Amino acid sequence: MSGFVGVLFVIIVVAYLCRQVFAEKRRKDAVLRVQISRSIADFTLFGVRTLADRLILRATPNLRLHTAFDIINSFTTTDEEVHSRFLGLAKLVIRNKGNGGWVEASRIAESALDLTVSHIKFDWPFLPLAPLVRIFSFIVTLNLLFSANPKTMDLRQARIATEIINRLWLQSKGKPEPILLVDQERLHNALKALLPACYPWDDEGNPLNLIMPAYETMWRVVVLTFVSAAYQGVTLRALNDSREGLCLYPPTKRVYRAYPSMPGNSGICSPAAADVERCHREPSIWGPDALEFKPARFCRSHVLTDDMKQAYMPFGAGKHVCPAAAGFGHRTIILLVVTLAKHFGTIESGLRIRDGDVALPRSPRSLLPSGREDMEGWTLEGTNSIDRGSVCEDGLESISAETVEDVM
Repeated sequence: MSGFVGVLFVIIVVAYLCRQVFAEKRRKDAVLRVQISRSIADFTLFGVRTLADRLILRATPNLRLHTAFDIINSFTTTDEEVHSRFLGLAKLVIRNKGNGGWVEASRIAESALDLTVSHIKFDWPFLPLAPLVRIFSFIVTLNLLFSANPKTMDLRQARIATEIINRLWLQSKGKPEPILLVDQERLHNALKALLPACYPWDDEGNPLNLIMPAYETMWRVVVLTFVSAAYQGVTLRALNDSREGLCLYPPTKRVYRAYPSMPGNSGICSPAAADVERCHREPSIWGPDALEFKPARFCRSHVLTDDMKQAYMPFGAGKHVCPAAAGFGHRTIILLVVTLAKHFGTIESGLRIRDGDVALPRSPRSLLPSGREDMEGWTLEGTNSIDRGSVCEDGLESISAETVEDVM
């Protein structure tokens, strides 16, 4: 009998050690994938040393954005002076917002959401979530970047602009269709109506140069973070919600660089991609709950490991990290998500979000579908109790303009 127990003990020990070895191998493989992705994002993989070379590596895969939106900014140019001027302008806009500006921005966001809801409230109590958040985010973005007053904006033009931007973005990933030029003209006409002070503009003065990096990928993060947070109750610090939203649903899933051509390839460049989304979801790095929405992951009491810090890069990495990474990006997401939660409430106050006939999220522990087309059928199902001021019992009354200010 003692011999059998001894054999069983050895088997258990060997199984445990094998499990540890395999777990460590998976972790090392995940760390290697993160290192490769980070080296692509920060250009170190390519061994380039000059700004000019880095701009070429970045601009080549982004040529589609210049074609679709006629934008000339740091993402699409190979001109060092254009890059420098754009970067200076972006930093100036961010710096001018200042800490005090976010309290006023919170009030403006509430007004912008009221206007947006009134504009698309044609089938109450059902509101299309993606169009609502696109218009709302777009209006707030125009205010943050150009001090445009939501109350004087033509909401119909804002809706046209957001619909066309979304359509052109999708078209830019494939072969351009004949409608492309028509959409470009309609988009510019909408912007002229919304931002008359910016017109006429030259290539570098195109407002889309600033709008696209600030708005286009952000609205998806806002939708997904709002839905995730609303179903858990927004009781943690809003900053943690935004960081977790950026972790599970990064603004840019993959960062592309044009890999320099090999000799004999006639100058053809191969794309290299930093898989940011996979880095943010590696269970071997983030733990078995990596795919769950857990804002506590970013609480001050929870220390991120070095592997987690290396894997987390929602705003890029290295010398060309997005200027919004210093705080502007987090603050804007906080502003929009908290305003939505204050207005519509949470699951505890009666909010329901549906994808056709299916309630979201399908499982509290499952990822939300995050493709653009996935969100187009989502609707907010309101009740008379869902309104600003009706969600105080959820603790949202403390997450207001002061909260946005507090996390600066």
